[in-house]
Amino acid sequence: MQDIIQHLKSQHLVWQANLTKADDHQFLHSSGFPELDALLGGGFPPHGVVEMESVGSIGELRLLAPYLEASLSRGVTAFIQPPALINSLFLHGIGLDINQVWVITPEHQHDALWAAEQCLKSGVCTNVLLWQDELEIHQVKRLQVASEQGSCPLFMLKPNMANRLSLPVSLSLKLQGHE
Repeated sequence: MQDIIQHLKSQHLVWQANLTKADDHQFLHSSGFPELDALLGGGFPPHGVVEMESVGSIGELRLLAPYLEASLSRGVTAFIQPPALINSLFLHGIGLDINQVWVITPEHQHDALWAAEQCLKSGVCTNVLLWQDELEIHQVKRLQVASEQGSCPLFMLKPNMANRLSLPVSLSLKLQGHE
């Protein structure tokens, strides 16, 4: 049994929470909103899965815009399986260079997960945004490992779910619209 576990660890197929660096807080990236940074303890983590739950489209991309714009010089931002067409004028309006954005629209959910994992591990992407309704624990663990390998955070945007499992994510945000 121990050999199987060691083999899985060597293939980076097992995520171990105790191996995450305790001093990662000094490498946090500002969200661009001082109030949010204060609530997050400094900003977004440099890697890992950031779960963002909301009802419909309430401006999640506008919330991430300052952070995404600040990270543009470091590489590509990948949008995977967005719920609507990504408009280049909107991206330009929030400060993103469309030459530094990939939009990936796979036909199947498992293809979206594969694309996210490849983007995270590639070392080319500085951010990956994945719209996904439902994920299982083992899928999130694989994405965590890929995120750590490529030093790239994954923002998982999903609808509010009443009854769901707690997932092993680095940060979980629940967003609500307000007048």
